Amino acid sequence: MKKCYFVLRALVRNMSSNESGAVAVLFAVGLFMLCGVAGIALDYSRATWTQSNVQQALDAAVLAGLSETGSAESLSGVVGGSSKDQKIEIANKYFGANLKHLPKLDKFSFAFEDEALVGQASVRINTTLLAALGFGKVAVETISKGIYGSVHEPVCFMAMHPTRKHTLELNGSVSVIAPDCNIYGNSDNFDDVVDPHTADNFLVGKSVQAVGFGHHYVNNVAPPLEHAPELIPDPLAALAIPTAGPCSFNNTTISGGSKILTPGTYCGGLNISNGADVSFSPGTYVISGGAFVVSDSRITGVGITVALADSSATLFWTSSQIKLTAPTSGQYAGMAVIGARLPANHIINASTVDICGVVYVLNGAFSWVNSGTPVITANWTAWIIDGVSWDGDGTLHYNFDINTGNVPYPAALMNIVPRPGVGPRLVF
Repeated sequence: MKKCYFVLRALVRNMSSNESGAVAVLFAVGLFMLCGVAGIALDYSRATWTQSNVQQALDAAVLAGLSETGSAESLSGVVGGSSKDQKIEIANKYFGANLKHLPKLDKFSFAFEDEALVGQASVRINTTLLAALGFGKVAVETISKGIYGSVHEPVCFMAMHPTRKHTLELNGSVSVIAPDCNIYGNSDNFDDVVDPHTADNFLVGKSVQAVGFGHHYVNNVAPPLEHAPELIPDPLAALAIPTAGPCSFNNTTISGGSKILTPGTYCGGLNISNGADVSFSPGTYVISGGAFVVSDSRITGVGITVALADSSATLFWTSSQIKLTAPTSGQYAGMAVIGARLPANHIINASTVDICGVVYVLNGAFSWVNSGTPVITANWTAWIIDGVSWDGDGTLHYNFDINTGNVPYPAALMNIVPRPGVGPRLVF
């Protein structure tokens, strides 16, 4: 910056005697602008360098405070096995040891906000160009926040009944393979929530947990079955279930042939059979007063939500292909099937169920007889139901890639499944 000043002074001094004065003026203006840009860049670079270094030291101090012991206990002012005051002291000492490597700080502090350890620091840095404008210093603020305990991950398959046994049950020789899927059993039944009944039943997930535990061939569960640490309340309790309005259609039966259906309320249920090929136009289909039957047929629909409005609106899908994709926007974005919060029994038999979206039937118990290895193309499916009993043979594969495709995974399901024992982590 000093070099810019001396060059500019020399140019101004010689402008009146130089025949190229006009050019010199233009050059001086250009040089002034270049010096200004260089000065701003220098101020910005110094500020970001300072903030980055202070942030790193602050993050390290927060983690050091939380890492003092390895316990996840959190009672009576105790976090991670030692008192909050002790953890604050550790963080202060750790950060203080790094001060010699940092610019002179105006202030820094550590404190707990509920169970989170929060560190804050501020420093003012000298400026160059901005100093000429009266701003000799720029304040840089940093904050770091950490917690000790479990993370919560998206849910893929959750059996919600709080006490019943066999809410995640396998019979025959069927296996369920879902390596990216967190599988959760809410039931506190002592030893019979997850139950592979035979040596040919395998259940594979990203994690498999039950508030109670398992029975029979639990060694066929991978990774090993875990005792879930908590009962999870209905994550979609705030979701409004569509109700039956005036009937758009009554006792609709489609036997064979091709048909395009339109949204509305289907009173008396919906029956599709005998090799029918039915396409659902985008929208909400409310089934009321009867079952949604698909037998020896094929149904497809993009941008649709099927709403089961009452306890008689059950699913009965047998020897069929079901390919449904939930809406990408609107009130029911991501919701493919929604059921009234009433006890109901649903049957899936020898069918390919290829659904992209959430199947939310909170009090619906599913009996699912599989045959062979259905081809599933949906990027993800999330099941939140009362429970399921799989039977038959072959393998059911569940995909769970919520970052691919256009169907949004609901935010309410994003941080649901607890994963214990991860220790301290930064959350801000």
